[in-house]
Amino acid sequence: MEAPNYGRTGLLTSRLGGLPVTRPRLLSLGSPTVPRPVKWYPSLLTIPQQLLDALRREDDGDGVDDGIPGTTTSFGSDPSLVAYLRVATIAESLVQWWLRWAASAPPQQAAAAPTPTGPSRKQLAALYTAVLECCRDDFASGKTVPPSAPVVFFIPTYKLLVMKDNRKLTEYANITWRSLWLLGKEPDVNDVLLEHPSCSSQHAALEMRFVLADEAALSSYIAEKVKAMTLDAPPLPLPGANVPVFAQSKRALHSFCSGMWAVLEDALTAAGGDASAVWTAELQLIDLGSTNHTKLNGEVVPAMEATTVIDSDVLEFGFSTRKYVVMRSA
Repeated sequence: MEAPNYGRTGLLTSRLGGLPVTRPRLLSLGSPTVPRPVKWYPSLLTIPQQLLDALRREDDGDGVDDGIPGTTTSFGSDPSLVAYLRVATIAESLVQWWLRWAASAPPQQAAAAPTPTGPSRKQLAALYTAVLECCRDDFASGKTVPPSAPVVFFIPTYKLLVMKDNRKLTEYANITWRSLWLLGKEPDVNDVLLEHPSCSSQHAALEMRFVLADEAALSSYIAEKVKAMTLDAPPLPLPGANVPVFAQSKRALHSFCSGMWAVLEDALTAAGGDASAVWTAELQLIDLGSTNHTKLNGEVVPAMEATTVIDSDVLEFGFSTRKYVVMRSA
């Protein structure tokens, strides 16, 4: 079969400004030749705006009155969406495992022993490319996703209340209708302006993502696979030993991808082919490496790690006394 090309689907087109990867505010202000670095970047599991629009319509039987022309495409019944979710889940799970592995590694005593680090932009790009190549090879060899029944993903509907001293200051309606909200002090970049001096220019993001319902099973597989392959590795440090074992060779990565593909296949089979039982659409909070942190219900959230937020969750940014309350829309 022809290898799928996800870039030609048009799903990355932003119609509400919710995934503004090509908008001027994210490209630069100041020097026209040197773009200003933006801390946020889309995950492969970030729901593109046009796909989010379509999934909301499929979830709402009576249609959604938001002023955007409808679409005749049913993405919930498109098997390529399920295939993409599997590929994206494999890639993002390996990236998150790498980040946690690097963060939890003890400092090395010997100068000859390399210190584990998180993936650089170059390593991240190489990992994404290699995962896509592995999965493309599986497609070419006939390991395709079997047809499944049409899927309807539930899209939660939330609003964001800004509170101070138990008084509502403002409200952002239907925040789950957009793929992305940026929060911070810089007015030219952010959708929600955080005016307290302790907040960072680019502080946090709220975005809609596909989330694997049983992340524990896939994480457990990765951990066991890493442990087994590490025991089989030579005892002396090798060039590139400061990266996890799955990033040290194409053969190792292909072994991980094949195994993770099988884990997701088992999950789909157990769900009777219903992808909405394997992945859910969630509103997630990401701290963008802010100086004074982001809190969810009083607890500091790890930087650059997505955390699902639900009805009645309270967000706090820096040392601001304002509380940002997520509420289900009526």
